Amino acid sequence: FQRILTADKTNYFALVFAGHCCVELNDALEARKFYDQAVHVDEKQALAWQAYGQYYEKFAVYDKNYCNCLQKIIELTGDETKRLETKLKLAKCMSKIGKSTEAFQEIKTLWSEKLNIGKISKVVVDLIPSLQLNSYKDIKFVVDCYENEVNCCEVALKKEKALGYLNFLLS
Repeated sequence: FQRILTADKTNYFALVFAGHCCVELNDALEARKFYDQAVHVDEKQALAWQAYGQYYEKFAVYDKNYCNCLQKIIELTGDETKRLETKLKLAKCMSKIGKSTEAFQEIKTLWSEKLNIGKISKVVVDLIPSLQLNSYKDIKFVVDCYENEVNCCEVALKKEKALGYLNFLLS
């Protein structure tokens, strides 16, 4: 790929491949540089955006750029299952960067689209401490998610904190 990039610094596939190689070598800075270049060469190609998303997952980077990357993947993805899974990742990213309200709205949309309810419930339970719920419908939604999480998933460490918060909301 280096020969190709020497001859053509805007070769989309060479840039994506170079970014992937850097990810495999744990060189986050170089990988990001190559992926940035690739998405600027052709913003409508899904390959670089998907590879960029994998970069963020591997290096556990949660920032506004990752949210933008996930939004672009959602926009470019034709596979409905993949699109819904990416929306769940977007909600998680939003919650990690302090956008709990936006994450909660995204999750409510996913719930109505019947994505894996167990995955959604886990994200909602993680959001509980940062949510400010203003309607009975939202509180009921959170309680339903929490009950689902308790019934099917491991939440022992979060149980007391979340129950206390829910009791406060319902009182």
